[in-house]
This record gives sequence, structure tokens and C-alpha cells, in this order.
Amino acid sequence: MPQTFPANAPKPYYGAMALPPPIAPSPSMLGRPVRQIALVVPDLEAAVRGYVDALGIGPWNVYTIGTPSMTGMTYRGEPADFRIRHALAFSGEVMLELVQPLEGQSIWQEYLDVRGASLHHIAFYVDDFATADLAMRERGWIPVQAGAGFGRSRDGLFTYYEHPTAVGIIVEVVKPPTERFAPEWTYPAPTDA
Repeated sequence: MPQTFPANAPKPYYGAMALPPPIAPSPSMLGRPVRQIALVVPDLEAAVRGYVDALGIGPWNVYTIGTPSMTGMTYRGEPADFRIRHALAFSGEVMLELVQPLEGQSIWQEYLDVRGASLHHIAFYVDDFATADLAMRERGWIPVQAGAGFGRSRDGLFTYYEHPTAVGIIVEVVKPPTERFAPEWTYPAPTDA
């Protein structure tokens, strides 16, 4: 049976499919919205160009983080050295991240080896990292990868978590640095107006 609307009601459509009515947002487990959705990719430059060309998402700012500039890096509970190149862009208020593992053992390389290019994690940005970490652990989330000291200010922190019943997704908690480095490159490159 086709969906009907009152005569004076707006008729929300996406193509030929009716959209459901808006739902009031509910708080997340950390009292914050999901800030970022990330995918792991084998070739960052190709992925960035593809997202711009096929989806119109960009510009993408590209950074390399990891050894030797970061400290406190762990992988599955053991000290680790890893390095990634990642690109950040926005679609509305949601940050998209593309991650290419470069070296060292990491959850990014694990995903790429097993699943290929795919959705990797969602991220929450927090001000109080210690409180957020405690909240994650109290809910049964297990830290699997961590790093400290990213950004120009060297005060950025992140931890990735897995949960035994939340199969197929990793959650990252990030305390962003107070000051970032300038991106290594941006695509498409900014133009002078």
C-alpha cells in the first residue's frame, strides 16, 4: 500500500523512496555525537581522488602520524611502532577519514589484510580523555591500539576499542591536539581567489 500524507504536510522524498520522519537525537555512550567515520584503504592518494571525483567530498587534508614522533604507542597491549598516512574531510558536520597503514603492526593493517578497503571505525572526540577511557572500559570495550603526542602541540591522544558483542566495528576515542600541523598536502589543492 503506498504511503499517504495529509494534504498540508510536506512530502519528504529521496528519489522514489519516502524518508521517515525526523527522530530526536539521543546521546551516545559518551554523551557526544559520532564525530568521525573512517575507512581503511590500501592507496590513500587514489582513495582521496576517488572520493572527490565520484562523491564530490573534499577537500582532503593529508597527514602522516606515528613513529618516531608519537609516544605511548601500543598494539593489542604491547608497545608498538606504527605509522599511518590519513586524510580528513567533512561532509556536513561529519568528519570522514581515510587511513592507509604504512608500517608496523596495527589494527588498520589487520583490517586491510582481512577485509580489504572497508569501514574501519567510528570516533568520538572528547575533552576529558581519562574519563572517556574509563567509561569505555566500564562498558566492556577493550583497548586494542593507542597513541599519544600527535599534533604540533604533541598533546593529542587516541585509543581504539573493540567489544565482544559489537562485532564488526571499532570505536576510537580522540582528544584532539590543541594545535595541528599544517597538512602535508590537500586535494583538491586550494585555489587563490
